[in-house]
Amino acid sequence: ERQVSVGFADPKKSYTRAFAQYAIELSRMMTLADVARHLQLSWDVVKGIIGDDLQRRFATPKLRSLKRIAIDEIYLGKKHKFLTIVMDLDSGRIVFVGDGKGQQSLEPFWRRLKHSRAMIAAVAADLSPAYSEAIRKHLPNAQLVFDRFHLVKLLNEHLTDLLRELHREATDQLQKQVLKGTRWLLVKHSADLDPKRDERQRLKEALQLNESLATAYYLKEDLAQVWMQENQTAARIVLDRWIATAASSGIRQLMKFVRTLQKNGLSGECVLRPKLSQLKEIRSMAFGSMAPMSKGRKSTALIKRTWSGPDSPLSHRRLGNPLSGCVPAEPDSVSPSSSRLISPSR
Repeated sequence: ERQVSVGFADPKKSYTRAFAQYAIELSRMMTLADVARHLQLSWDVVKGIIGDDLQRRFATPKLRSLKRIAIDEIYLGKKHKFLTIVMDLDSGRIVFVGDGKGQQSLEPFWRRLKHSRAMIAAVAADLSPAYSEAIRKHLPNAQLVFDRFHLVKLLNEHLTDLLRELHREATDQLQKQVLKGTRWLLVKHSADLDPKRDERQRLKEALQLNESLATAYYLKEDLAQVWMQENQTAARIVLDRWIATAASSGIRQLMKFVRTLQKNGLSGECVLRPKLSQLKEIRSMAFGSMAPMSKGRKSTALIKRTWSGPDSPLSHRRLGNPLSGCVPAEPDSVSPSSSRLISPSR
């Protein structure tokens, strides 16, 4: 049968454009299953409406105006595994979502970025060699920066490795018992230790058992001083002193951490203090962006929808003006949880 062309509906669609827009507006406040139930449609029809809307609006976001970007991956479970996210740090918008992680997942983005002729000043990423290599290859003139979350996370991993090593080597059963279960106390910020659970005393007992463990823990706490400095010069001095102390500690895990920093060319070159929550926020909020989905079905398009455009959760936040690839320290009004980025020296 031949379908008559009408001005209020798209070809080969069984619903009008007004009806589709109504479903789209409902999906902003309801799950797709709820929208389907309310409109008495199948789940797949509603998903198709949302998918068409996303494809039309966000399939190819413009990259020309990009100046500073962040690259990270999120884990979505065994079925979907990893997605690689590229975010515009000035607007908070997601400009690329790639399947998988590593260099290969970014290849489509690099091609589009090259054609856009965007002038990228800085790129924030974790300390993954794959990301660092790709960034230096495709953006040789951009400043590569590493965010606080990934630095502290890596140091905590080395601290955990040290704790496990000490637990294996302990010969006294009492020592083993004290060391057991103290991992979360070691990686916790000292200000967050719960007095009701006697966590501070438990941590103190564990640190008294081994000098190496105590040294590593206090150096972990001291690293936070880098992001508390008033200017870049002070931060550079503090970080360089911290690296020298850790390198001369004789603790294998700390020395390995320092080598990782040095391999990435990291020193106290500059400290970035943007008014942007830590990059890990995108992980948790990306799961929130899938709230409209149901039945365990997830879509990269829905992540793009939530994180792109003027309604993005981060679109109202802005960074300061770049200064030689760095952002000056913000006033004291910036909350302690704000992200601070460290840039590797050239």
